[in-house]
Amino acid sequence: MAMRTTGRLAGHVAGHPLRHLTRALAILAFFLILHYVLVPQLGGIQQSISVISHLQPPLVGAAILSEALSLAAYAQMTRTLLPARQRPGLMVVLRIQLATLGMSHVVPGGTATSTPLAYRMLRRSGVGAADAGFVLATQPVVSAAVLNGFLLVGLLVSIPLRRANTAHLTTSLVGLVVIGFGALLLFALARGAGPLDRGVHWIGRRTRYVDANRIASLAQTFSARVKLLAADPRLLAKAGGWAAVQWLTDAASLWIFLAALGERTPADTLLIAFALANVSAVIPLTPGGIGVYEAILTASLVGFGVHKPVAIVGVLAYRIVEFWLPIPVGVAAYVSAGLGDGDGDNEPDRIGPPANLTRGAAR
Repeated sequence: MAMRTTGRLAGHVAGHPLRHLTRALAILAFFLILHYVLVPQLGGIQQSISVISHLQPPLVGAAILSEALSLAAYAQMTRTLLPARQRPGLMVVLRIQLATLGMSHVVPGGTATSTPLAYRMLRRSGVGAADAGFVLATQPVVSAAVLNGFLLVGLLVSIPLRRANTAHLTTSLVGLVVIGFGALLLFALARGAGPLDRGVHWIGRRTRYVDANRIASLAQTFSARVKLLAADPRLLAKAGGWAAVQWLTDAASLWIFLAALGERTPADTLLIAFALANVSAVIPLTPGGIGVYEAILTASLVGFGVHKPVAIVGVLAYRIVEFWLPIPVGVAAYVSAGLGDGDGDNEPDRIGPPANLTRGAAR
């Protein structure tokens, strides 16, 4: 699923030269991944076609069900982060989730572009402006932290148990770098946005292409969200628990698709490949990380010993359900949302701490 986590840095820089440079670098990175990661996997495409006939329909159904449970868990995490008095029903939040997920899969910028739609739909469902802003800013933080935690667990289990090879060592090294960067970022945000603010302004003074004030404001917003979560361990535990269910059922769907082709992938190696692919999807090279996600996930699975034809078919089948199916379902969810005619404009549109946290009310 695409988490799902958001990378908005490109939207907070100023100046046409930097935007053109960012776009050029993104295109270059995409084609490098395509050439060095995806193309080598296509050598087994003819074998992969013959593998499709071995798919076991009951397991395919179980994989689809597991993906549906993942979406429901993410919707429940959203409800957990909202105050009880403004909490819509699960089906309402699930429709909002499906509508925005489908949009993020077809537009450039992914989650960053679909967030305004989620905000408007939450407001129309009766959620206050501050609470809607809080939940949309907090979800990526909780989800990313849990995903990095699973990546760390996978590495800690896998490195001692698996015989070291080049693919394993390379993947493990990349995973450790990702975890280290994420941990440092969360630590910095938890301590306050001061160091980040100074660093951004230091860069801003040396280049006219970086809007230091906007980036520093974004860092301060996320820092405030992390501090609010840290101040309410019960809320953090509940939201983290639902995020864990979401990621585990999502990964289980991939595992079941591979199992439907006769491949019983070890849980630790699958978790590493799955986490790395989802982290890569945050980089807004393509909508929902399409192409990049499949390339990294397939290459990682093959590196861990999954037969190439099985990896190709399993990943493509999983992505049909995880990426493509939510698009038409999301359109239907938006049309059938039935959230009323109001847009909640009686309250100013601001992003701030939700009332239940600022007053310390029990959930």
